Amino acid sequence: MATRMYDEVHWYMEEVGARVVAKTGIPSDRHHLGKLMLHSLQDDPDFILQIDGATGESETFGSALDRSIRCAVSLTNMGLKKGDVMVLMGPNHLDFCVPHNAALYLGIMVASIDATLGVDELTQVFKTNQPKIIFCQSEKTGDVDAALKMLNMDPKVVTFNEDRHHTTLAQLLTADEEAVKNFKPTDFDPTETVAYLTSTSGTTGVPKTAMLTHKNLNIGNRYLW
Repeated sequence: MATRMYDEVHWYMEEVGARVVAKTGIPSDRHHLGKLMLHSLQDDPDFILQIDGATGESETFGSALDRSIRCAVSLTNMGLKKGDVMVLMGPNHLDFCVPHNAALYLGIMVASIDATLGVDELTQVFKTNQPKIIFCQSEKTGDVDAALKMLNMDPKVVTFNEDRHHTTLAQLLTADEEAVKNFKPTDFDPTETVAYLTSTSGTTGVPKTAMLTHKNLNIGNRYLW
């Protein structure tokens, strides 16, 4: 049974990759997580993608597709590009995947970190990852701003919820309709382009960061499904 399940996952991923390549004409796109995600969300817009277990709220593929594209357009307008770093820190809610998916479309590296870290730990993480943009809850902006001040860094801080002093995700989603309609993900080599910056669990000292490429994750995730 396990072998059959793995076979089905591999067949599915190969099929999606083949359809993406047929559309773009770029063979390496079979490992471009952003294009694979975009194509999959377009496939069945009415299918439920996620359900918030705490609130009962749900979101369809189509809604997540629209919101992530709007976010990607806004990130591009803000000057973010392939190779830049996005830090994500927050609870597991419906908004968390929006900037995450947008980053994968654009080749932005994603560093998801523990939202409970204090100022000292955040200072170490920010120093290592050098983010250009940080997404967090408004309740965490005090610690984030304090850590950034200690490092003399000035990335854009965006909150998932309402905040009077920072840009909110809702504001990023008010992108130009024409730009949203014409959006195309960034072309890049998935073998060399880093998708995730993952903290490692060392026994002593500050956490180190492992770089995982789009191709690495696309191949490895099939065995975790």
